[in-house]
Amino acid sequence: MTNSVNQLNEIIRNFSITNANASLSQLAVIIDSCSKAGITFSYDENYEESLASFLANNFPEWNIAVINKEIESIANNGKYDEAVAKRDELLLLKNELNKKFRIEKYGTEDWFIEQSASEIFFLPTNMAVIDSLIFEL
Repeated sequence: MTNSVNQLNEIIRNFSITNANASLSQLAVIIDSCSKAGITFSYDENYEESLASFLANNFPEWNIAVINKEIESIANNGKYDEAVAKRDELLLLKNELNKKFRIEKYGTEDWFIEQSASEIFFLPTNMAVIDSLIFEL
């Protein structure tokens, strides 16, 4: 099972627009093979609330709604390149904050953790298409 966990984490680490279809197929195959082997997937149902609390306590200036309005305002003023750059900066920061949270709360920057010989614990990736593969199990 350790090999499956390592493969799942590696796929997420290398996920990009150019390899999305292949990566999703690989994830689905590994998840299906684990399920057929009797391995269950679990996750923290309070992850989003815990993340929000972590951000509020450690990064009170982080307010996604305000930042999104700033980006929208920039775009509405016709500064599309600036809006895209700001959005990309926001995504990088969001990913970094999520990583800090996973390390602090779960002791890892990975998304899949071997809980036992028959259970893999999953932490959301914030990529809906990937997260839905697990949440629908």
